[in-house]
Amino acid sequence: MYTLRSRSIPLNTDYNVIVVGGRRIAKQYRDALATYFPEAFGNAYLVATAPVMGVRESRMIDGVYTLTVTDLKDCVHFEDGIAACNYDIDIHNPEGTGTSHYYFKEGTYYTIPYRSLMPKNIKNLLAAGRCISGSHEAQASFRIMPTCCSTGEAAGVAAAVAAQEHTDFPETDVKNIQALLRKHHAFIGE
Repeated sequence: MYTLRSRSIPLNTDYNVIVVGGRRIAKQYRDALATYFPEAFGNAYLVATAPVMGVRESRMIDGVYTLTVTDLKDCVHFEDGIAACNYDIDIHNPEGTGTSHYYFKEGTYYTIPYRSLMPKNIKNLLAAGRCISGSHEAQASFRIMPTCCSTGEAAGVAAAVAAQEHTDFPETDVKNIQALLRKHHAFIGE
């Protein structure tokens, strides 16, 4: 077993110490992958790390559909849903004190529409992750890694289906995208 040489970093630690420590850990992960999975990662190298730490919000596309906090709180299940989420809406105070939370009831969720992955006026581009089309408040829920991975999987599946159908993304049959996601055990809603 490969053990990473990291330790807990106290919250009052200098920001630069944290950034350097994070970069050191990233290199250790690369080394572990190269050691234990040489066929896949033997020639891999670390190109870059994030220029800053702790970025919670980033740019988002102006999509065909913009997911709103109302959609989330109403647990809307979109007909063209390609991912599901129920992570709480946690908005951190920009002044640095306090966080507001909205928690979903157990067993409830909203779906992310395929249209939120499509930028307006660009027919052959999809976004995935926290940059999909959504409001500031909505991003506070869907920006988490499991949902980012789900939208990434959906974008990849959509690209495969579009290639099979010889269509641009807006004309690609979303039912075929959903069927392939379900076939691979993705939970995209009922």
